[in-house]
Amino acid sequence: MGQPQPTDIFGIKVGATQGTAGTGTAYSVRWSEMVAAMGADYATVAQGNLAVSALQSETSHADVLVDGDFTSNGIMKRTGAGAYGIVTDNSSNWDAAYSWGNHGSAGYITGYTVTESDVTSRQSALVIAQSQVTGLTSSLSGKAAASHVHSADDIISGVLDIARIPPAVFAAPTVSTGDVADLNASQQSAIIEGSHVVTTDGRSWVYSGTGTKTLEASYIELGDVTPEWSVIANKPASFTPSTHTHAITDVTGFTNNSGNWDTAYGWGNHSTEGYLKSQTSHADVVVDGDFTSNGILKRTASGVYGIVTDNSGNWNTAFGWGNHASAGYASSTHTHAAGDITSGTIASARLGSGTADGTTFLRGDGTWAVPAGASDVSGLAFSPNQVSSTQAFYDPSDLSSLYQSRTGGDIVSADGQTVGIMLDKSQMGSKTAAAFIAAATDYSGDAVGGATAGSAATQTDGVWTVYRNADSSQNQYVDVDISTGWHYVRFTVAAGGPGSAIAGILRDGTTTLLTFLDSGTYTILWNFTELGGLAQFASPALNRSFALTIDAVKALPGHHALAPSDAARPLYKTAGGLHWLQPDGTDDWMQVSPTLDLGETWWHVGGWRSDTINRRAFATSDSLHSSMIDAGGSPWSWRDANGSTLRALATGSSATAAVVTVQQTATAAMTGRYNGGAGGTEFAPFDDSGSVQGLALFSDRNTTWVNGISGRFYGGTFGTGTLSPSDRAKLEAYTAAKTGVTL
Repeated sequence: MGQPQPTDIFGIKVGATQGTAGTGTAYSVRWSEMVAAMGADYATVAQGNLAVSALQSETSHADVLVDGDFTSNGIMKRTGAGAYGIVTDNSSNWDAAYSWGNHGSAGYITGYTVTESDVTSRQSALVIAQSQVTGLTSSLSGKAAASHVHSADDIISGVLDIARIPPAVFAAPTVSTGDVADLNASQQSAIIEGSHVVTTDGRSWVYSGTGTKTLEASYIELGDVTPEWSVIANKPASFTPSTHTHAITDVTGFTNNSGNWDTAYGWGNHSTEGYLKSQTSHADVVVDGDFTSNGILKRTASGVYGIVTDNSGNWNTAFGWGNHASAGYASSTHTHAAGDITSGTIASARLGSGTADGTTFLRGDGTWAVPAGASDVSGLAFSPNQVSSTQAFYDPSDLSSLYQSRTGGDIVSADGQTVGIMLDKSQMGSKTAAAFIAAATDYSGDAVGGATAGSAATQTDGVWTVYRNADSSQNQYVDVDISTGWHYVRFTVAAGGPGSAIAGILRDGTTTLLTFLDSGTYTILWNFTELGGLAQFASPALNRSFALTIDAVKALPGHHALAPSDAARPLYKTAGGLHWLQPDGTDDWMQVSPTLDLGETWWHVGGWRSDTINRRAFATSDSLHSSMIDAGGSPWSWRDANGSTLRALATGSSATAAVVTVQQTATAAMTGRYNGGAGGTEFAPFDDSGSVQGLALFSDRNTTWVNGISGRFYGGTFGTGTLSPSDRAKLEAYTAAKTGVTL
């Protein structure tokens, strides 16, 4: 189609701009041109009267615009020849849209991966008051904040770049005594690419992998706060958006009436239609005097007019910025692939459960865990109880498996303390004894109240009141039934009930095991074999009472080692990261309970050292011929079939710490190994089948102490059957780490 031609209104050429196909033509005229065209005769009221007079003398009024041409209030609009309408006055919205700023220069990202530091450094430029944006709340509802974090569960695809994993996962940071320049030679030698260095001024650094290790320029500085713009590396100089366009519907707050405009265009050219052809009165004619300032004409009521400030330039600019609703903002709930994490360091706590610090490592199952000993990797690689034929496993490096008293009480916590009980961990999985007990089923709720006279003891919310009056006509107790084996029993007592006095005992029905006179929490390991099946709490004296809470009653499966008397308790010792039990060679020994009968086919792998001559490490029966013997600095030995000749288990000295392996088979054949070396000559051991079977440590018989060693037991494992070469190798390697030897 041809180009639109200008229209003559009041002698003014009104410009016409041709739109795209189907959108019509828009007309515009400057007010100053209208005023100039009308001439000076319309500048004052008096001159306006002349205009009225002139109009009265007009013979034709076809092109006069009158108030009756409009049916509502708003911005007046010509829709066709002799036809007029109103455009809704949304100028306040248009002004607001302009105030939002120019999309073209706002720095929207088109092909650049935005990092956290990019956003932080320009945060002040992005702050817009909510009141300035029409519809902002509804438009951004459900959208994420510009600064937000994610749960590790949101990382649902891809593989994390190794650079995203903090160095703290693998090693503790290197701590300088001053600045980076003060790192000593040893510290420098240990620093590699990615190593974390902390200086005394509180600053953190990561070594880049190149450059002198005592120069700050060779490191990337870290921090717990948003970094200064000046320290952000490789940032672009500018953020120029790519060329783009927007549809008219993208302009927020703008009413698209283009359909009406097309309709108006279809009505034809007003200039050829004429105006006021039949009008006889001119009282409602809109004239320049109806307006007191320049701008866009606006009808506010019948016969009342005003001016809207012409900010159309701003409105057009705002339209050019595009539609915020389609700008691609992220929703408040969304996920990322690992490849989307391109900067920063993921917090250690996001990598797994548990406490992440300098004492823990990240296991393959996503758990931060503490190794069970200086060189123990149980739970991560191997633990002796993973061998199916294991019957007993003793580990002095797990202090929570060692109790100072023969009845329980306090666990061992320091070098030189006595050991009354050493727990068997063969049925505890890879847990420490403390962790196993914490997770075990609690039977404390099975306790029952009773009395030898008067009414039975009662409880309220788990707290028992136990009372014995002055003449024993009221004598209460609380019983816990211990069915079999060993049990962990923990209870708390306090003043309560009649008399508010504390004087209580724990007994096995008849014999007093523990007397408690003060408020506190007490622990006892109940041995069914020795104490029977009834743990009873009562008052030993007249006119006494106490409040009793039974905190825990938990089964302890296994064959636990018990010192037969207080005098028989060995010592716990530690040095150089190693841990062991040290019997004195005079009367220290431990009896395994319940009885552990290894039978005719059995094996043992343990860490041993003897400081005496011709002494016994362990025995399997009450026969003096069924024990492992230190033959005075020669190899550990066993008596042969005639009961008198010592047969070396393998080449090696019993006076030196070593991993000793013993294997007896059903064919009455025995062999041994030292530190994983070749086995000794096979021989037939003494036949002790007629003896009382059962395992004991640090004696040559299982019923009493005789010729027990003065030396060290670093821990070991006992089992039945034949040990496979694969399991034997694992047990020997594990025990070597505990013993501090190299196989």
